[in-house]
Amino acid sequence: MASERSHLLSTSSTQILGDDLYARFSPRQKSFILAQLSWCGLLPFFVSGTFVPSIPQIAEDIVQTLLQLAVGVSIAATSIGGFCAASYTGIFGRRKIYLATLPFVVIGSIGVTLARNAFQLLFWRFVQSLASCPGRVLGSVIIGDIYKVEERGLAYGIFLAASLFGCAAAPPVDGIIAYYSSWRVTQCLIGAMGLITFIIMILFLPETATMKENTESKYVMSRLFRSLWLLRSPVLFLSAFASATAWLTDYGESSSYKPNLISNFTLALLVPFSYTIAARYNITDEALIGACFIPIGLGNIIGAPIVGYISDKIIMRNRIKRGRWYPEDRLTLAFIGTLIPVPLSIIISGLVTTYVEGRIGLVLNLLCLLMNGIGVAMSVSPAAAYSVDVMHSRSADSVAVTWGLRSVIVSIAISWVIPSVNRFGVAITNISIGIIAWVGAAMYYILLRYGDELRSWVDVGYSEAS
Repeated sequence: MASERSHLLSTSSTQILGDDLYARFSPRQKSFILAQLSWCGLLPFFVSGTFVPSIPQIAEDIVQTLLQLAVGVSIAATSIGGFCAASYTGIFGRRKIYLATLPFVVIGSIGVTLARNAFQLLFWRFVQSLASCPGRVLGSVIIGDIYKVEERGLAYGIFLAASLFGCAAAPPVDGIIAYYSSWRVTQCLIGAMGLITFIIMILFLPETATMKENTESKYVMSRLFRSLWLLRSPVLFLSAFASATAWLTDYGESSSYKPNLISNFTLALLVPFSYTIAARYNITDEALIGACFIPIGLGNIIGAPIVGYISDKIIMRNRIKRGRWYPEDRLTLAFIGTLIPVPLSIIISGLVTTYVEGRIGLVLNLLCLLMNGIGVAMSVSPAAAYSVDVMHSRSADSVAVTWGLRSVIVSIAISWVIPSVNRFGVAITNISIGIIAWVGAAMYYILLRYGDELRSWVDVGYSEAS
């Protein structure tokens, strides 16, 4: 097994051992690095979130025929980009990946702004999403580089909360701009954000990887497959699958407002939200549609840092109690979140949408969104830190495969939800999604109860201590 006190990346260079690994940066420097990561982590959520409220206007401005592929293209690009970035960061370093991808956020945003047909929009949307997603994935890796295991939960919670601010801010910002100006102005704003982020990173972000791996061409080409091989690990597979069931409810929650136009737009699950609010609760402008996305992002922002802090305390308390480090202790709150707030919020939302109309129904649904946001933060934040805890020597690979698997699971699952809403209704569909979340809770319980046994099945180089 690899130790958390060992070097991150194998080479013949001098290893950085012990506490020196985390003492390379002062607390002030760590806070500044975390702030940069959080700002960069906000970008992909802003890229994805600003697209949804503007879809009716984009359909009128360009063409509706291929627009249904736009969100699917974005999800695919995010999955591919994040997986590739995390896989190759061990070769090229953290800093170079950021500096290589951020200029394409600017280029992609300019392309989307100037798009005149659906094909151009899809292509530049793919480039934009592909280039923005490393900020979401590499942040976890860098946090593992500079923070000890008992500090990592809070740091990642802050990173996730700041990143998910994009979920809360992007839709209303896009809605207001689209309502009073044009959706193209929003894309210009994203390009400007990408440029500012690039300048900040090139000036202030240090390289946090201690060493770099072999760059032989044969090895570079096989890097992705080497990362995928980590999915042999039962603990990595189960934690990624369990957190994916929580992420799925975020999408399912957004489809809880049964649409009249849903058959015309099969744009994943967040997209019908733009139409269902208008159809169900008589909201007509993009600004108010975007504002309805705020509760779920607000729940993420509130929940993530609190959950991260508590998970660190659980790790330290149980280490003293057990006399040893048990990495699965971090997943305690993930189990609770996936067991209670995540499934209950989606089920209650489906029932409210079906049986409660008017303002009361809208308020109750917004409360469900808030509850779901907190629950998803409880599930996802500890799982992300856990994937770095157990595979610190290969944290980039661990983040890559867990992120990729989670994205694939969600992408496959959401394709079933809209047809289910049309055929069986919102209540039955949301109850089904809630049951899937309970399956995720069962997986977290298995990890909590049998973590040592599962890690002993396949040794892929787990960390021993921090």
